[in-house]
Amino acid sequence: MWLVQASAAGVSASMLLILFVRHGRAIGAGSILLGLTIATSSPTVLAEAGSWFSAHSGTVFSILIGVALTGGITLPWVTGRLSQRAGIRTGLNLVILNAAGVWALQTLVGARMRLVRPFRR
Repeated sequence: MWLVQASAAGVSASMLLILFVRHGRAIGAGSILLGLTIATSSPTVLAEAGSWFSAHSGTVFSILIGVALTGGITLPWVTGRLSQRAGIRTGLNLVILNAAGVWALQTLVGARMRLVRPFRR
């Protein structure tokens, strides 16, 4: 769980770097950091879900991948529409808000998961 929270924090930090630093190398470093931090979240979430719901891992994986693909379609569209109306910086702030939402959700889920045991058949 902490790795997904760290990933969300890394996404926010890298987007802030990309948005507010004017130096080309810093923007490049922010882009690399963004890719590295995003890459850790999906496999970690799938591994956690597989360990918590081992008897139904296929079903859980299908639901999680479906939700992720829906977000992968929706967020770029909304970001593009917002950027077109309010500017690119405003649109990219949506990525920071999304990462903050992931961090908050992981915090809530982590607190809840400490209270219950994994589902086993």
